[in-house]
Amino acid sequence: MQEKLIICGRCSKSVPLAEIKYVARGSETLPPIPMCASCRENRPGQRRNEKDPDEVTRKQFVCEACHFKFQFNTSSSARVRCPFCGSTRDVEEYKTGFAEELLKSL
Repeated sequence: MQEKLIICGRCSKSVPLAEIKYVARGSETLPPIPMCASCRENRPGQRRNEKDPDEVTRKQFVCEACHFKFQFNTSSSARVRCPFCGSTRDVEEYKTGFAEELLKSL
């Protein structure tokens, strides 16, 4: 029994049906194209995990303007900004015992 072959939509090679997967194009209105395994691995627009999960360091911060507590990835190049009020000046790293200090300041 012969194995069914399908033409890859990217490299135009005939490959077995088991190796084909349909990949969505950039727009939702365009139909997906069949791609072989080698083309799927070498897609230029494919997102790859560039950062190692060990490099991601999340720390807790608190905004002194609105008292909102949140986490932020410190290995990011972005500036720490309160997601609630948008303040950048009043954001400090959350420390244990911060609630007691906050209550004393009121």
